[in-house]
Amino acid sequence: MVEFMKRNVGVVIRTKNESRWIRFCLTSLYKQKKIDKLSVVIVDCDSIDFTIEKAKKVNPKLKVVKYHGEYFPGHAINLGIKELKNINYVVILSAHCIPIGSDWLSKLLKPLEENKEIAGSYCRQIPTPASSHENR
Repeated sequence: MVEFMKRNVGVVIRTKNESRWIRFCLTSLYKQKKIDKLSVVIVDCDSIDFTIEKAKKVNPKLKVVKYHGEYFPGHAINLGIKELKNINYVVILSAHCIPIGSDWLSKLLKPLEENKEIAGSYCRQIPTPASSHENR
């Protein structure tokens, strides 16, 4: 059973050909402070670049779920969540989203901890130079 007040966080990262960004994303995640347990799962959607190899260089024990076929973001997220165990919070992230600062995750959780009626929290995304127009 998960302790209620602990900050046991599961992060699901969706990837598809994100070799350019995955190292930055993961490195930033693993630097987060004031987190009791951090579990990261990558759901990879048929990448043909070196996304997974680069991710495994950051954490060789990283859990990777392969997603094949037509891409549905919700399905990819659900596949990742199924792999998370003993967590209090789930964070959904795309690999090209880079958490800024070692308190990013703490700030994301704060509204959820302060008001038990809130079911979700959102952090602003700063687009990368390679972000599509829709992501800006």
